[in-house]
Order: sequence, then C-alpha cells, then structure tokens
Amino acid sequence: MMHREMLLFGLTLALGFASLLVVIISLFFRRQFRGFWEIPLIFVLLTLYAFGYSLEIASETWTLKILFNHIQNAAIPFIAVTWLFIAKRYTIKNYKWDYRKELWFVIIPFIAFIGAQLYFYTDVEIYYTEASIVVYNGIWGQGMSVMILAKGWMYYVSQVYGLFTIGYVTFLYVRHIFKVTGIQRKQAFAMATCGLLAALLVFPGLFTPLTSEIDLSLYILAGIGFGILYTLLHYELLSLMPAANRSMFFGSNDPILVFDDKYDLVNWNNSATQIIPAKLAYQMSLKDIFLNNDLVEAVMQHKPYSLNINGKHYVMEIDALFGKTSVCLGYVIKFLEMTSYMERIERLDYEATHDLMTDALNRHSFIERMTESIRNPINLGKHFTLIMYDFDDFKSVNDTYGHLAGDKVLTDISELVKTIIPKESLFGRYGGEEFVIFDPSQNIEKVMNFCEHLRKMVAGHDIVHDDLVLHVPISIGVYHFMVKDDSSVTECIAKADEAMYQSKRSGKNKVTIAYSHRPV
Repeated sequence: MMHREMLLFGLTLALGFASLLVVIISLFFRRQFRGFWEIPLIFVLLTLYAFGYSLEIASETWTLKILFNHIQNAAIPFIAVTWLFIAKRYTIKNYKWDYRKELWFVIIPFIAFIGAQLYFYTDVEIYYTEASIVVYNGIWGQGMSVMILAKGWMYYVSQVYGLFTIGYVTFLYVRHIFKVTGIQRKQAFAMATCGLLAALLVFPGLFTPLTSEIDLSLYILAGIGFGILYTLLHYELLSLMPAANRSMFFGSNDPILVFDDKYDLVNWNNSATQIIPAKLAYQMSLKDIFLNNDLVEAVMQHKPYSLNINGKHYVMEIDALFGKTSVCLGYVIKFLEMTSYMERIERLDYEATHDLMTDALNRHSFIERMTESIRNPINLGKHFTLIMYDFDDFKSVNDTYGHLAGDKVLTDISELVKTIIPKESLFGRYGGEEFVIFDPSQNIEKVMNFCEHLRKMVAGHDIVHDDLVLHVPISIGVYHFMVKDDSSVTECIAKADEAMYQSKRSGKNKVTIAYSHRPV
C-alpha cells in the first residue's frame, strides 16, 4: 500500500481502537453513563465496523475482503435501532426497556444481518447480488484495490428502515426540545442535529445500485456516535461535576486541606487560611501546620477532634483517599464549623436541666447531680449539707396580688440566692415554691451562718411588683449528713423537708437543722 492508503488504513484502525476504548471505559465507569447500556453497545458496533473495514482495506485477496466485509455487516444493520433505544431512554421519562416490545424493532436489522452473512458463502443473494474488485484512483490513494458490491432488495429495505428509524429518533429529540429547558434543551437540539446528519447520510444510498469505492459512512457515523457521547456526558462529567467539586472544595465555607500519604500538604481552600495561623505552603508537613499535638495525634489515628478557634467551635474529620487497588493515596482533613449547632445543643441541654423561670436546676437534674456527688467513692465519709427552703404564706401572695406577683417573688429571690451561695453548691427548684441547695461544705458552723444570712436577706429584700413592694420570708430546713455506702438523695430530701416544716410549725421565718449523726 502507498502512504495515502496507509493513512486511510491507520485512521480507520485508530477509529476502531478509539471505539473499543469507549467500550472498556463504559464497563469500568457504568455509573457515569447513567445506566445507558445502549452507549457502549453502539461503540461495540462501531468497533466491529471500523476493524472490519480497516482489515478489508489492507487485504489483497477476494476471500479476505469478503470475510472482513461480513464483520462490518455484523454491526451496520443495528446502528440505527440502537440510536432509537438511546433516544427513547433520553426523551421518555421513566422509560424501561421491555424486550417483548423492543425486539420488534430489531427484526428487519436481524434479517439484513443474516442476508449479508449468507452472501458469497451460499446462493442467497438478498442483501448483495454481486461483488467485484476494482482499482481505486482518488484522493485516498492511487492503484488501491477496493471491493464494490451490487445491492440487493434486502439492502434497500434495510436502508429505508434505517431512514425511518432515524427520522423517528429525530422526531423524539425535536419533541423533547419543546418539553425541557436549559442544558437539556441544548442536549436535545444537538441530538436532533445528529439525527438529521445521519438521515442525510442514508438517503443518497437509496438511489445507487452499487456501494461506494471508499465507505465514508463509517467516519460520519463515528463522528455522530462520538457527538452523541459528548452531548450526553459533557454536561455531567465535564461541566456539572467539576463545578460541583470546585464548589465543594474551593467554594466551601468549611476549611479543607488535602495531604499526600506522607501527611505533606498538597492543596487547601481559602477557608483553611482563615483559621490556621501558619502560612500554608505546598509540601508543608502536618506538624508544621498544626502546633496542637493532640490534634496531630488525632489526625494520625484518624479520629475526630473537637477544638475552638477564634471563638468558633470546629470538629476536625479526616477521610482517607483510596485508589482502585485499595492503596491509600492521601487524606482530606475537614474542619466542620459547629458553633451554632453546639450553641443549640447547649441551649437544649440547659432547657432540659433547668427551670426556665428561675434558672435554677430542675428537680430531675438536681437529684441526678447530687446523686453523682454522693455516689462518688472519693466523697465516702465526708460531711455534706442539703438545704431546703419554702416561702411562708406564698399562697396568700398569689391570691392577693396575682400569680405574676408570685412569679416575681420566685425570680427575684432566686437571683438573690445565686449571688450568695458557694460556687461549688447546687441550686435547684424542687417543686412549686420549694427550693433546694446542696452544699459540699464540711463545716456545719459555716453552713448555719450561711442559712441565717440567707433567711435575713430574703426577709429584708424588697420585691417590687408594679406599685407594690413585697416582703416574703422563707422557712429553712437543713440536713447535715455523712456520706455512706447506702446514702440516698431521697432520704436526704425527706430529712431536710422535715426540718423545714419544723421551722414553719415553730413560727416560720426560721432555720432548723437535722443531723444524720451528732457532730463531734
């Protein structure tokens, strides 16, 4: 073969390998092809067509040219109907391939395939009727032997069927143009254009009795096939997904850093520079970036880590990046900004554990925390104090001045109590107008002085409500006890409550103390 013939052979062979590559890629990346099994199928057909035609060009003998022409005709009849399946999948919502219906579209292509395969080896001449080898002198070569085939009636039936199929495909895409907007309309327009080009390719062949010396249909069909592939996948793979990746990385408000398998920095987004004091640089080591040793250790162990930076709460997460062979390629470190979430959690926790009117611990939370304290083994044998107080004649305040006045009494006195109780004490609302204070102080004299001071302060405190100034004293019960193995909060509350009612029975506005045992 001369150099132009070699060029044609090489171009056709390369087209076959390119189509085969698409088939292989589609098998490994099925998800990216959106379940369109018809796309790899059409490139299987183009692969057979291209390899068959390239080998026909290279062959010198009659027998080999016929053989490789048969390989081409194993693909050609099915190309148009495969386009139809792609069009249905793309334009019909929730389309499902039903072989009982769709196989009818394959009958004529299958008969054409059988007719083409029977030619030369049998007396059946419905697809081709005659073949001859001529010398081609043209743009693609000089003195190149090519095979020309006389068309039979089945050839024309197959071509007409292909023309109507392509027309239907074009109709589906044109109809889809008016149903969709944006990128889908552009895709439908491009696919309809491909259909028109294919129809223009098939139409002239209906008026010639012989096949052409050089089969340009392959190259045009391949161009249309790759055009369809580009149209279907360009938006998702080359536009949408890269844009999504850029948005998730560079456009993310969460700081993100990418490290290689040696924990050297490879890339980072702008948000990362806002929270990391060090000046980030390519190949910067993990330990040079984070001076917090606990954070570095958490990264190395692939564990989440919680930290506060510039008044905001972050949770560090690390994800390993694996290749196809399960070999770790590197790591992505993300700092999730959790400030509002943590504030919400803290607020919900506060509301679940506190009385919202007085900001004192609620009954359940107070008992839970006091139980933790007296059950702690290190407190065994220590002396603690539980104080309970109740407002004297509180019902008369509600009945005389209204419940808002009663609420004012509770909130004002609670604020007063919180200013004077020891820092380590627990303050809770036990129920109604009864409040409890758990004091871990071991000095009973100090506790009694505090209670007496509290009683006097409350009795003399001015509670202003509207134009009224109220004074509502309290009765206090104190239970001083030594922590034992069998100590219980319930028992302590009962003892303090009993002492408090003793104060009320003895005249109110008093302090009464009870002991689990007499102090030495």
